[in-house]
Amino acid sequence: MAVEPAIQALLAQLEGRAEFDLVQDYIVHLPVRVFARLLDLPRKDEAFLTQLKRLNDDIAAFASMAGALKLEGEVSEETKALTDRAVQAAQELDEVLRPIVRERRGSAGEDMMSRLWAGGPAIFPDWNEVDTLDACRRLLFAGIDTTTHALANALHMLLTDDALMQKVRDGGRPAVERYVEEALRLNGTVQFRSRRVTADTELAGVKIAKGDMVVVILMAANRDSQSFGCPHAVDMERKQPRNHLAFLTGPRTCPGATLARTELVEGIQELLERFPLLRLAPGERPAFRGFMMRSYPFKWSLAVKPESSLNALEQPRGKRIGIPFFGSADFEVGKGVLALVGLTEKDVQWIATGEGIPGGLALQRDDIDALFTYDSQLAVIEGAGLKLHYLTLPSNVPKVGGQWLGAATDRLGDASYRRHAVAFGRSVAKAKALANILILENPEAAAYLFLMLHPEMAPKNMTLPEKVNALLLAMKKRAALYKHYDPAIRKWGYVKQEEIDEELKFAGVVGKIDGSGLWTNDLVDEINRFDEAKIRRQAREFELPYKR
Repeated sequence: MAVEPAIQALLAQLEGRAEFDLVQDYIVHLPVRVFARLLDLPRKDEAFLTQLKRLNDDIAAFASMAGALKLEGEVSEETKALTDRAVQAAQELDEVLRPIVRERRGSAGEDMMSRLWAGGPAIFPDWNEVDTLDACRRLLFAGIDTTTHALANALHMLLTDDALMQKVRDGGRPAVERYVEEALRLNGTVQFRSRRVTADTELAGVKIAKGDMVVVILMAANRDSQSFGCPHAVDMERKQPRNHLAFLTGPRTCPGATLARTELVEGIQELLERFPLLRLAPGERPAFRGFMMRSYPFKWSLAVKPESSLNALEQPRGKRIGIPFFGSADFEVGKGVLALVGLTEKDVQWIATGEGIPGGLALQRDDIDALFTYDSQLAVIEGAGLKLHYLTLPSNVPKVGGQWLGAATDRLGDASYRRHAVAFGRSVAKAKALANILILENPEAAAYLFLMLHPEMAPKNMTLPEKVNALLLAMKKRAALYKHYDPAIRKWGYVKQEEIDEELKFAGVVGKIDGSGLWTNDLVDEINRFDEAKIRRQAREFELPYKR
């Protein structure tokens, strides 16, 4: 097993240090080393593993902007554009893995890559190099992210509860094993999963038809009081410690569950043994940071098939309306839109279809009568060749559903906290500025960059230029929305009380929530201190590689 040597090597680098970052110096490095051995990558040296970690970080940073939390002070204007780094990382990762994928074709090896080649064609007859490469990328980085978060969560629980820490230390490995199961139950990585029903059934008095989509909230099930006594407490004496859904259950159980458990148990036990006085450093504790961004103009629509008998928003009573999933904003916004025409959420049947093309296919198969989601998702569906017709929305739909980032306002007086909040906000603002300028002034480049980071969103069996053109519709739809912004508002993050009032009214909570305490413009000037003209030049000058 590759787990213990990787742990020992990482912990040896931390010995003798009075203080270290447990996540950045230990946790994030463990899964990549283990998965490199799982795929039997020919190189496992420090330089190569560091390269894999960097590529993963660059790609993830584009989507989440999480990298801003690692920065001290302002982000340097000299730093290369985030988008360029992510695209380069995606291409470099392909260049690293593709030769190995080709070499393993026909191999009888026991590594995961060889097994994908051996088993893929039995599932999909046209299984090819692209499928194997894509599966390896997903396996490698999905495993890195999930295990990283699970280990970080488990150690955070220990380090913030002295009594629990002592109990786990005193109990040795059996206690660590039981604690890991409780940590997975309470703070596992995957919060929910959607599944399609294979046979008509009834659950808790609710009839579920074959073909329906259901969303299983795993973390809610893991805190079910009928299954777990004192469900919110860590109880290491539970009779069936593994009776939770952190790894799902049945035939869809996570294939990496055993490996993940091993990494967690060994990673925690070895750490505690080697560092008997381990504790959180004084000062700022781990926390979410940020501030609030203003909302977009309304971007949702109710789509039906062109031949549908539905031609007005008031008509879906008793019909099946698809949404990506029940935890999405689409569900809440959809209920608000129906309320504007006198319908309640119980007047229709809501069905989770999945995002993008799966929603379009559900509509084409008549699994649903209408699909409610936002512009770019609908454009992806149309880009795949599926025809849609849009029902006219009420004229009084508000500006809702943009990006809302929360901050602990009582801590903004702390200089360090405020500096990190501003740095995070500035990185978001710069990335949004780049994305918006690309969409407005160079939409083809925006489609290309999006495709490089999310190849699964493009239709198959197309050349790269054809895929870009298919996604171009999504970019143009979003560009049409951006043109409706108030031109007098030039600063990212700026919000008006009227926008907050619209949100509260639309959500039906006027009088229940004090809207004046939900927003602030205090950070706006600081986060807008960057060279937007430079970003605009980068967006305009970006050239598609296949056109150079």
